[in-house]
Formats: sequence, C-alpha cells, structure tokens
Amino acid sequence: MKRKYKDYPRTYERVFTDEGLLRRNKPKGMSTTYKGGYTKYVEKFKEFRDANDRQFFDSIVRLMWLKKKLYYKRRMSLGNVRSGFKMSAMFRTFILSEVGFEYKMYSETFFFSKISSYFDDIFSGFNEHNPFEEPEHYKYPYKNITLAHMTAVYQMDERLEILKKADDENMPYCEFLDFVINYALSANEESPRDIFEIKRGKKNTLPFYIKNIRSERNKHLKPKKYERGKLAE
Repeated sequence: MKRKYKDYPRTYERVFTDEGLLRRNKPKGMSTTYKGGYTKYVEKFKEFRDANDRQFFDSIVRLMWLKKKLYYKRRMSLGNVRSGFKMSAMFRTFILSEVGFEYKMYSETFFFSKISSYFDDIFSGFNEHNPFEEPEHYKYPYKNITLAHMTAVYQMDERLEILKKADDENMPYCEFLDFVINYALSANEESPRDIFEIKRGKKNTLPFYIKNIRSERNKHLKPKKYERGKLAE
C-alpha cells in the first residue's frame, strides 16, 4: 500500500537553510564582469537553469517516447522498464548500428531514470500522443521547481503531493531539501521500521535524494535507525 502525504511539524534541524550556517557560508569577495552587475548575473543564471531544465526534460520525454515505440517480434516494447537486460542490450545495439549514436550518453546520467519515472504519473496516455507533434501534451508540469526537486523525492510514494506543495509555495531548492529531510525523518520516527534514508550520490558528487528503503527495489537493505539531529552519511 502506498503511503499518503502527511503534514509534519518541523522537529529536525535545518541542514541547508540554518541562519547561522547561511551567514558563515555566504559567498564573499564575489564579483562579475557581467553587464548589469552581480544581481543581474544571478538572475541570468536562474534563467539559464530554468531553460536548461525544460530542454532536458523535453529531451527525456522524446527519447522515452521513441524507445517505447520500438518492439521486438511485435510483442515486447524495448522501452518497457521490465523488458530486462537482453532487451536493453538489443536497444543499445539498435541505437548504435541503425541510428548512429551512443545511447548511454543520454540514458546513464544521474537524472535520466529519476525524471522518466514520473511520466506515467504526470502524463495521461503517454504513448498515445506524439511529443514531436503535440508538445503541449508533454509540457513541463511545474512553474517554480526544478529537476533537482523532482530527483530528491523520486522514490517517495508521496512525491507528487510533496512537489505540488513545493511548487505552490515557490520553495527554493535548499529550503525544499530541509523540508523533505524533516518529512522523511519524521515519517521514520512514527514507524516501527524505518521507511526512508537520506542519501547522496557516489563520493558526495551527486545530489541528495530520499531513498525508500522499504520499496520493492530496496527490500534487501537493512534499515538504519536515526537519532534526532543526525543524518545518514
């Protein structure tokens, strides 16, 4: 049974937006040659972030749609996530020999599988429309949040409700991370067995995300109990 969203009061420390931490880590000595100065430079960077997110999202949509349109012996779509290693290898071979590029360049980024896992939930009839001819059907679903927000909660049952709250409240990414950390640890606290774990990618070079350690894919993992004020490394 999937978990339902619940409002939790803040009981855990702020990891990314603690006022003292923000004061200590505030960039000092920064300057820019950008016309308009530092503030305009930051605004331009945010414009780039938003445009890049939407382009990347659109590319994932189109690639997944194309992949789902290819079948083996008219029975199994090579875009089916349950098609297995053999079918995945066949698709990579097809891309390499027939299309002429390395599929892994697109599919094996940290974000690809996380973002594509949302498509069946946010797009009705994903395979029935055509993103090349009907791009309005595959429009980026949020106004105020980024792909990083989506990645942080992709394993959580409540992810759509959490993202809606973040979008409605125009929640900046660092504030969002503190929100979901508090949410995950609060959910663990009221459960007899841990549900979530706070994770970061390999060697701390990739974004934070919430791992659902009770999901089917992670059921072999042993749960780890948290102490208040401490996060998983």
